[in-house]
Amino acid sequence: MDERQLSELRANVELAVHDLIGQFQSRGMSPESSFEQAELRLYEFVRSPFGTEHSTLPPADADGFLPALIPCPIGTIRDRFGMQSERRQALMARLEGVVRVANELNQCRIMLGGSFLTTALAPNDLDLAILVDSEDVMHPDVLLWISEIDPELQVFVERVESEWWDWFRHFGRPKPPHKRYIGVVEVMYDSD
Repeated sequence: MDERQLSELRANVELAVHDLIGQFQSRGMSPESSFEQAELRLYEFVRSPFGTEHSTLPPADADGFLPALIPCPIGTIRDRFGMQSERRQALMARLEGVVRVANELNQCRIMLGGSFLTTALAPNDLDLAILVDSEDVMHPDVLLWISEIDPELQVFVERVESEWWDWFRHFGRPKPPHKRYIGVVEVMYDSD
């Protein structure tokens, strides 16, 4: 790449960032928040070798939300949501701890929702719904105990699948000022 091409690339990136900041501001974000969101989007794009269009997760929309339920490996969650700030790294470590415990359960499914799945740099907490085998009496108590000692975790343990899906409706429901359902993932354990 010669100097002229590099100069054109810099100018195009600058225009794209200004455009992105303008889009966030047109949705009512402050200039500071708009800049932070544009910076985060640029960071997400650069981290993926082919950009977010080739990611295993779809890109967040202009408000920072994913579409409805997506099966997602824990490693992908870590790459996409768990590294952008110290707060996210701390929450990611907690999520990985719960996944390790839950992975030992038979017939266990984990649903993750809430602000951790947005582009916010400082999400509130982790919202988890865990479906366990109805015959298992010990493990649900262990998972609930984890949530009681860690205020950063909101863990809801269900033994009936229809009640677990109720959490999907709760986690994905529109939150003001948004008028549409938002992203929820089913956490898939992987060993990476």
